Amino acid sequence: MPAVLVVTSAFPPTSDSGVFRTTKFVKHLPSLGWRPLVLHVRPDLHRPRDATLLDEIPGDTPVAEVGTGPLSRICTASAGVLGRPLLRGDGPRFRKATRLGAKLCQQHGAEVIFVSAPPSRLPLLGLSLAEATGLPLVTDFRDPPWQLNSQWRPDPGARKFFERKSAAVYARSARLIVNTEPVRRAMIDELGLPAAKVVYVPNGYDEDDFDAVEADRGPSAGRALRAVSAGAPRSGPELEALVRALEIAGEHPDFRAEFRLQILGACSAPLRRALSTPRIREMVQLRGHVGHRDSVREMVHADLNVVLLPEASSARRVPQKLYQYLRAGRPVLGFLSTGPGQRLIEDSGLGFCYEPRKSDEMARGLLRAFELWQQGWSPSPVSSERLQRFERCNLTRELADVFEAVRDRPNRVRSIGRPDAADSSAA
Repeated sequence: MPAVLVVTSAFPPTSDSGVFRTTKFVKHLPSLGWRPLVLHVRPDLHRPRDATLLDEIPGDTPVAEVGTGPLSRICTASAGVLGRPLLRGDGPRFRKATRLGAKLCQQHGAEVIFVSAPPSRLPLLGLSLAEATGLPLVTDFRDPPWQLNSQWRPDPGARKFFERKSAAVYARSARLIVNTEPVRRAMIDELGLPAAKVVYVPNGYDEDDFDAVEADRGPSAGRALRAVSAGAPRSGPELEALVRALEIAGEHPDFRAEFRLQILGACSAPLRRALSTPRIREMVQLRGHVGHRDSVREMVHADLNVVLLPEASSARRVPQKLYQYLRAGRPVLGFLSTGPGQRLIEDSGLGFCYEPRKSDEMARGLLRAFELWQQGWSPSPVSSERLQRFERCNLTRELADVFEAVRDRPNRVRSIGRPDAADSSAA
């Protein structure tokens, strides 16, 4: 069985939105003829944990971890104080990761390197590994790359550095994988990359997760509408608009008495402050971080699933949770602008969308969903044909096809005798 080195910073027991794409790929690759080898470059910051996700990983999967040493922490702290991202501590960590990853490739006969970003600098490690080993590189972008990211606002020096490095990553990668079609089009049209090189593999859902929870219990038969947001909203104009929309909708006594929104996920201090007014506290429950299966269970048995996406991100991104909402088949209320996420909701027939910064419109959406719930709103199930496009095993098959197309035959992993060469592209 050919092996692939999977390089990621999002891997169990870490549990945030980015962990599921790589975890599910690793879970399903062996059944599709590929053995994963995992190089886990652990993030600097604390992340929620869910130890049950370790059960997803095949027992014989080699997993090597690279953390942050003292030099990395000093560099990272200096970058934060001086506001200079070029001084971040990835260089020492990436050099160590390059040596460790190259050894894994050599020991287990890897034929492909697969790197999944963010963090946005991780493809630079993939570049180092590809140069050190001579293996084909497949670079996966869970978020749009630097130049297409609406939140990317570097200083001129950082921009020049990142653009030079990203050009090297694009040139060295045998395939570039993205998770929405608009990003694929932008990489071809705006960045001038060959169409055959950029592959669309969306996010999705794992049928095993739903088989495990669907029989537990049904949607609530109580008086209150149970709405669920899988993932806590970030602070910003969209959160402010949501709070105002809840206040407006809460002026209706029936809505205030019978609408209950559960927010699942680690809650920031700004979020807690924003939801601290008596009227909002009456309608919103902050659950904090919950395990993945518990989150899926809440989606399946909710009366309404809610998604909020920043306006600037809507044109090119689809929230990971939206594919799970699709499989759950419950009504969906989306606060997102025109883009692939909005089309996914409306094409599925599960719900409707409103602009995420317009509190009056958002309040109308909340009241509309509430009135439909009172009338017994129950959308038709999403067709199995549409669902299967986003099932994780099928998506992993698409990834395996990419590996098969670019694999190195015969396998020629370079020896690891020159760490200077292996380190040449580390930031």
